[in-house]
Amino acid sequence: MPLTDAQVAQFRADGYLVVEDVVPATHVEEMRRRIDAVTSPAGSDVAERMGVQLEPDAPTDGALPRKLNELAPHDAAFQRHAESPELLEMVCQLIGEPLRLYSDQAFLKPPRQGSAKPPHQDNAHFGVDPADWGVTVWCALDDATVANGCMQYFAGSHLEGAVPHVWEGGTTHLIPERLELPEPVHAPVRAGGVIFHHLLTFHMSAPNTSDAWRRAYACHYIRTDASHIDEEPIQALLDEDHPLRV
Repeated sequence: MPLTDAQVAQFRADGYLVVEDVVPATHVEEMRRRIDAVTSPAGSDVAERMGVQLEPDAPTDGALPRKLNELAPHDAAFQRHAESPELLEMVCQLIGEPLRLYSDQAFLKPPRQGSAKPPHQDNAHFGVDPADWGVTVWCALDDATVANGCMQYFAGSHLEGAVPHVWEGGTTHLIPERLELPEPVHAPVRAGGVIFHHLLTFHMSAPNTSDAWRRAYACHYIRTDASHIDEEPIQALLDEDHPLRV
């Protein structure tokens, strides 16, 4: 299911692209089950190995997970997603090849408790150079709606280049030193749909004010010939004969 020329052009212009119905429902359900298993309880040994982060304002009688890191190296369901030939074909259309998986994360917004994520550029964390040689692929594991905190994008912001970011006190958020942006565009997407976004595209999400979960799994891919902050990024363990093995 390659991207059309029009879709590639839209990504280049807007810095993000929503594509529905990419991941089969059975695989989406499997990834949801694995997240539930890993985070039950939120402080399990597996969750700790995946660098679990908790919602800061959750009730004291029950910790709620908000984020997991590096799932693909620890779990076959997420590894299969990261290595999906259909997904990798689309990634190659946007950034070229050969590829590696720089990092991956699960973003979890619990009902009525999921916190907001302030505007930021992913490359403030990754330092990929050139930034055009990386892309984030955000897969909805639940229907992402305005009410439960779907992604919001500042269309075309990637064309303005990198903006210095600083750590927001008392949080795990990197935020821009300056922010002069138009109104963001909501990007709702059904479970199994994906959003591709450029590493310099400003994006954010609002709190989850609904009774539904908003879970997502994001893979950050880069070209192997790009430079980056981490000396040894994780990568999907591709089969020996996989055309994108590095």
